[in-house]
Amino acid sequence: MIRIRPSILLAGLLIFSILMPQVMEAASYALLPPSIIDQACFSQLLTAVRIGKMIYRMDAFDRLPTDVLKERLEALSSEAGGPVFDARNIDFKKKGFTRYYLFTIDGKSLIMRVCLTSELRFQPEILENDTIVKGEIESVKATYQVFDMRSLVVGHKIQPRATFHSRETERSS
Repeated sequence: MIRIRPSILLAGLLIFSILMPQVMEAASYALLPPSIIDQACFSQLLTAVRIGKMIYRMDAFDRLPTDVLKERLEALSSEAGGPVFDARNIDFKKKGFTRYYLFTIDGKSLIMRVCLTSELRFQPEILENDTIVKGEIESVKATYQVFDMRSLVVGHKIQPRATFHSRETERSS
């Protein structure tokens, strides 16, 4: 009978916990626990992320017209085996290089936010526990995050804008 010392067992568990994030990666995607997406819907989620990355490049960098973007989104969604994105109701509003793409998986409304990595600090913070998938698009130096729609409003209290001049405070009365 082989006896394992508790210190060796503890060291093994520590090494496993350090390597766990690398084990959970699939290509350039990482499913972050706790997740609201179950294993059966994980492939749909990865397909949605892949489509979102392609649409972002066409939208933000190629600057294709809205009609063309909607047609390509419909084509990509139908090739994926089912419409994840609702191309007819998606709104391609232009605001710098930040885009929010809404999609549905298994009846859950999710958002894919894509922005330049350098502009990520200007975006509303999404808590790590609320982020389902995150990654980078290295070719355009952009970061994407997938999260539940509620993550944008939960935990964010509206703060008054700081004023620097006394005249600004006098105007509000």
